Amino acid sequence: MACNVSILSEETTLGHEVVGASTSSDPTARPAWGQRVGVGVGNQSITRVEINDEAVAWTKVGSQVVFDLPSPPPLPSSLPGSPAQYSDRATVKVEVFGNNPSNPFLTRNWTPYGSAVTGEVNVLLLTSNCPSQDASFMGMTVVNRFAVEQLCFFTLNIGQRDTVTTIQNLKNSLSELAVSRNVFFSMDQGGGLNSYDPTCGQTYHHLDPNSLNFQLIQGNSLKSLVGANFSSVGGPTGQGVTVAVIGGGVNPAWLGNPSQLVSGYNFVNPGQPTTETFACDFDRDGTSDLAGHDTHVAAILHTIAPQAQIVPLKVCNGAGDCRSAYIAMALMYLMNPPYSGRVIANASNGGPLPDDTIFEILQRPQLSDPTRFLLIASAGNQKEAVLHYPGGYAPGAAPPGSLPNVVSVGAFGIKSSSGAYEPAVFNTALNYEILAPGINVCTDPVTQFRCTAGAAYPDHLGLSGTSYATPLTAGVAALYAQAKPGQNLRNLLLTNAIADVTGTTLGRVQYKP
Repeated sequence: MACNVSILSEETTLGHEVVGASTSSDPTARPAWGQRVGVGVGNQSITRVEINDEAVAWTKVGSQVVFDLPSPPPLPSSLPGSPAQYSDRATVKVEVFGNNPSNPFLTRNWTPYGSAVTGEVNVLLLTSNCPSQDASFMGMTVVNRFAVEQLCFFTLNIGQRDTVTTIQNLKNSLSELAVSRNVFFSMDQGGGLNSYDPTCGQTYHHLDPNSLNFQLIQGNSLKSLVGANFSSVGGPTGQGVTVAVIGGGVNPAWLGNPSQLVSGYNFVNPGQPTTETFACDFDRDGTSDLAGHDTHVAAILHTIAPQAQIVPLKVCNGAGDCRSAYIAMALMYLMNPPYSGRVIANASNGGPLPDDTIFEILQRPQLSDPTRFLLIASAGNQKEAVLHYPGGYAPGAAPPGSLPNVVSVGAFGIKSSSGAYEPAVFNTALNYEILAPGINVCTDPVTQFRCTAGAAYPDHLGLSGTSYATPLTAGVAALYAQAKPGQNLRNLLLTNAIADVTGTTLGRVQYKP
């Protein structure tokens, strides 16, 4: 369970500044796991830096000593009670030694929040002279780059500089739209080192016992729940609508190679296929299965809007880690022809740290109009979390976001005993504004190994998580985009939602002609 420790205790000692530390109540102001940090040490000679009593590499840069915080510690294989977030579960002890090898002259106890890509920052500019890949920019190396007209995004390897000072120097030197840490998001059941939820195996260890009390939702029942099980010919099918799946890629064969699945782009390994490689112990037999995550997302989308064009944009690796730089570039990709911003984007991923470049990209004219573009994002599966981005940018998140082209989705299920609709206990508490089925969801043929009614536990429980509620909402948005062209897609989803879920005034997603 999460460690209950004070935030960044002892910010200053003997006048030595901790660069990037904060006593703000906003946890996103803390240093992140993996972040390159600097500590002001004045003219002190440095002989050693230790983190949790182990020596780490360091560099003296002016009056600072610069070093990297570690990656987040692994979660235990078994999670008693409510699962804890990586982002808030441990403290690191930092000690800086001078001439006395046995007595540090500076000690800090930090509680990192979220996870950052070590030594990288993201930059968004308006310029016709976007630096090229591998070029030098202000003494740093460009490692990612994407440009659309005069909108220029790139990631910098900052070398032996601390992240916070580098960001501030870039802001002081450039007429930038945004500069931000390159942070890790994750699939909402990813198992990567930098994920913020437990692995899917751990999640199901926690969720399955609760799921026993909920009905399995399959095929036509799934469509009926969202108003998409049309009894007559002529209902919308999503034809002419494009839905981008921003995540881990899609395995076409598992979907039966539908013609609606078109080639997208692999931002993790450019030039390689967008086939998903995510493995997980979904069936809890002790071994990982090449079972996918966003392949299930695509299958759910295809069930609700069978004629919608699905474009896989791969931003997450096989472990479920997703760099915010890749998500920023994926959104810019959708500004280009043939999409030109006329698209619905599904993001069944996220994390506790925002990326200001993503926030600014979503406000560009090509994407800001919710009659043309809508980002539908999962709320996350951590009820203890503060927020879960990019869903946290939605106006219905609390504290409220401000982007009218973003919707954040939570999950609900159907109680076996009463048939009542109930919100999922795992929804990130402050981060959703609409609900969709997300407990014991089954979409054939992809998830048959957890969709056999009457099978032994847990093979009869389907899939659970806000990851799977999100494409149901995106599918309904695709139906609205076809049937009601030119109307505000976010408003259509929220105003037509049905408020009959126990214990909340929020509505569940519904297509209404």
